[in-house]
Amino acid sequence: MSFPWLPSVNDFEVYSEAQKRWLEVSSVSNFDTYQQNRLQCRYRGADKKIQLCHTLNGSASALPRIVAALLEDFPGSRRHTHS
Repeated sequence: MSFPWLPSVNDFEVYSEAQKRWLEVSSVSNFDTYQQNRLQCRYRGADKKIQLCHTLNGSASALPRIVAALLEDFPGSRRHTHS
């Protein structure tokens, strides 16, 4: 489903050296007050006026792509963690 009147969709990507291309790991879109019109999820602002909340619609992170990118970017002896 597409909402052309909503201005922003943000994709988060990592570069895969092995595949020589950018891979999307998550996507977030601004739903403004679209979803809240039906839920009537409201808040009172600093000016004491009641306003509808704005929402973000985000997908889960592609964890295997993130881990692979970290391992590609930090190979060798730097791969261990410190506690």
